Amino acid sequence: MFSKYISQLRKDIDLILTHDDDDWKEKNRNILSLTTVNEKREGKLNTALYQVMYCLQPAVRSSINVFNLNSDDDLSDIICRSICKCMLNI
Repeated sequence: MFSKYISQLRKDIDLILTHDDDDWKEKNRNILSLTTVNEKREGKLNTALYQVMYCLQPAVRSSINVFNLNSDDDLSDIICRSICKCMLNI
């Protein structure tokens, strides 16, 4: 279903997961260590990718709520409404 979006999703998720890890290569010059770091990073990336794809399924994404930090709405109210909405759909 999401096959045409996987490469873009993978790039975007990789950027999110590594946003504060720009110097990971510098920290891990050892080849063995670098391989281990790459394997862990790839594992985290694949896990996150599958979680995002699961959430994008039509049956699941209808329960996603977006909160705008610039809005005047109270976050607690939005969370409460989201929980109530999910409970009604069960």
